[in-house]
Amino acid sequence: LWEVNESASRRYFMRVINQNLLTCEELFKLYEQHPTPSLREKLIITLKRGCLINGDSKSCTTLADAYRNAKYGLIKDFVKAQKLLEYSCNEHDAKACYTLLTEY
Repeated sequence: LWEVNESASRRYFMRVINQNLLTCEELFKLYEQHPTPSLREKLIITLKRGCLINGDSKSCTTLADAYRNAKYGLIKDFVKAQKLLEYSCNEHDAKACYTLLTEY
């Protein structure tokens, strides 16, 4: 019985995620509770979409942090991280500016 409910829960969460019904923060919380590869991929796609398509500076800062620290399955890439942080800093994201000043 538990396996059936767990499988149904996974299908429900994947449907909610794939239809973009969760905010980025809710997606992070869900990933912390259930760190699966498919959820990790959706998290990265959501961050990239938020940053590169929508121009959301918080998504860019979070994505830069993932590149700097090799989080969520990404490979360390300081050049990409720096470019993302520069964009976020230009958009008045204080965290990005501080990171640029202290680490680059």
